Order: sequence, then C-alpha cells, then structure tokens
Amino acid sequence: MKINQHNDLHYVTLENIAATGFVNHAFSTRLGGVSRGKFAELNLGLARGDERERVMENYSRLAESVGFDWRNTIFSNQVHGIKVHRATIEDRGSGILRPSTVKDTDAFVTNAENVVLQTYHADCVPVFLADPVRRAVGLAHSGWMGTLREIARVTVERMAGEFGTGPADIIAGIGPSIGPNSFEVHADVADRFRDELPFSQEFITPVERAGDQKFLVNLWAINRRSLENAGVSPANIEEAGLCTYERPDMFYSHRLTGADRGTMAAFIEIKAR
Repeated sequence: MKINQHNDLHYVTLENIAATGFVNHAFSTRLGGVSRGKFAELNLGLARGDERERVMENYSRLAESVGFDWRNTIFSNQVHGIKVHRATIEDRGSGILRPSTVKDTDAFVTNAENVVLQTYHADCVPVFLADPVRRAVGLAHSGWMGTLREIARVTVERMAGEFGTGPADIIAGIGPSIGPNSFEVHADVADRFRDELPFSQEFITPVERAGDQKFLVNLWAINRRSLENAGVSPANIEEAGLCTYERPDMFYSHRLTGADRGTMAAFIEIKAR
C-alpha cells in the first residue's frame, strides 16, 4: 500500500496492482479537494447535495494526479447487490457526462483500454482485480451484504467467463474500508454470515458492549477468503490495511458520521498500449 501525494491531494494505491504495469488505479481520500463543510474536502459524490462545480473540480484534480481522463469514467447507483456489468468504450462518461444507463450495479469488468471503472465508498470494501495475461480488470463495491453474497468471487467468475481469465493469474487488492476492529454488528447480522457463508465464522469475534452482546466481523478477511476460494493465489492479494472508521482525518466514514458526509471512490483502467 502506498499513500500518494500531489500538491495537497492524497490518494491510495496498492503496490501489487501498480506493479502489473498495465493499469492506472486509485482509491481517493478526503484530502486535497475544494468541497466545504460536511463535504470537506475531496468529495466525489454527485448526489450528496454538494455543489456540482466543486465535485467536478475534485474529479479533475484527482484525475490529473492519478493520470486518467475523468470523462472516461463509468459508474452506477449501488444497491449492495452482486450484479456485474461488462463495460465497453460506449459506456465511457455514463453517470458523469450523462445519466448512467447502468443501473443497480455494484461491480464492473472490462478488457477495453481507457475505460475507467468506478465505485463509490465510505466504509464498504473496494476490491481491485487485474489480469495481466488477458489484460482485463475488475472492480467491486463490497459492503457487508455484498461480502455476504461474495461479490468478490462473483466478479472473478465474470472475468473468467467474459475474457478467459485464469483466476490464478489475477492480482487482487482490498482497499481502504472499515476494518476488523470497527465493523461491529448485532447478532442478526452475525447469524446471517454464519448461516449463509459458513466459512465466515472464522472471522467473527463476539464482544461485550455495556452488557450487550455484539460481534466484530472482519470484512477484509472474508473478502480475501472469497477471492482465494475463487482461485486467486493468496500471494497475489494485497490488503491496504487502512480503516476508514479509524481515520476520519483521511477518509469519510458512514459508520462514524452517517449520511452527512462526502464520499470516496475507487478507480481502475487499462492503459492504452
């Protein structure tokens, strides 16, 4: 993991993804933008009530820093599901230059160059996927419901089906998100994980909070195991290890502040040859 700085703007990259050499990728922080108040500073959410002009300036600054064209981005409204969209050149600008035609989608895959896949985050886990053999990439938004339904595995399987990707060739990254000491849930959520995803029991820890039984769920570890179960080599998976809840100086956190906040985003694209 590397925290990059360009002027006042900070963004996170994963060393293993960067080392593939054929992609641009980033996970934004809240630092270095022009938004103010509860959105300060690098808010990328166009539907949160921030001034559009400020959000677009934030996109412009981040894109310049990372090295992609913000006009080539594609994103969707996210519904914590497991729908995966194969993005093409025709999708570029969907959601940012014009209303998105991609609906209710939480993951993307592509083998097209200069198509910037984007997902929004404010605690949910971003999962980056890069196949240097087939020159294909994927990106997933994995909240607790997406993690429960193994969107990481589903996205790997979609890459295999669309591009002939061999899971063992995939380089994967788990970006900044709510960490194993911060995602605390009641018994109903813990029970769903145990019942619907039995291996997750290994990554659920009971804790006492003022006489009330709660549970810590390690979303990083569950997503990692989902990737491994899909055939991704453990040696090819990198975790950023940055908790958005524990670092309000750097990240927005829905768990910490609720909906009165900005939002971050994950990006990945295949560079032109």
